[in-house]
Amino acid sequence: MNKTRLDFQKPALEYFIDVRNIKTETAFLQKMNEVFQFPSYFWMSLDSLDDCMMSLEWIEEPHIIIRVVHLDELKQNCFKLYEIVEDTFQTYKNYWQDKTSEKQVEIHL
Repeated sequence: MNKTRLDFQKPALEYFIDVRNIKTETAFLQKMNEVFQFPSYFWMSLDSLDDCMMSLEWIEEPHIIIRVVHLDELKQNCFKLYEIVEDTFQTYKNYWQDKTSEKQVEIHL
């Protein structure tokens, strides 16, 4: 007898981060704050961004999908900033893949 297993995914909260027009680290931090609406303890720094993105505690949904779009355009327009942004998201991706928690976070670059 052939059995079919059906997986029903829970609804996910999906974020899109368009980096195409970002030209400075400050603009990147502002974009992230705009998209994620960080808590009041967020300071405009990469260290503070790391703290927020590695907790996501203010977001109640257990399944979060983050899509970084137009990364290739950032690479063409501002390679130094591209390296920072790509490395930052790769760090978060690795962190959430290795973490066992109630939150499921997917990051797509």
